[in-house]
Amino acid sequence: MQDHDTFRSAENNDLEAMVTPDELMDLIEIALQFAMRLGLARTASHLFMACDTLGAAETEAQQWGENSHTGNTDGPSRNASDG
Repeated sequence: MQDHDTFRSAENNDLEAMVTPDELMDLIEIALQFAMRLGLARTASHLFMACDTLGAAETEAQQWGENSHTGNTDGPSRNASDG
């Protein structure tokens, strides 16, 4: 018998391999349009938040990818003396 968590993890990995983030965003936007046309405010609200979250996550991932080779750029070193 297969562990439920292992099965779910494998299922999610297969889904991630099949759907790109852009395709996922398109699907969520289509569902959002349907929800708004059907007057499903709560569903539309959740879908809007999903779009917003996915967009922010993609932006953050791109920024991390661009800054990964630059080292720590958060500001001056804590060990630097003032004078």
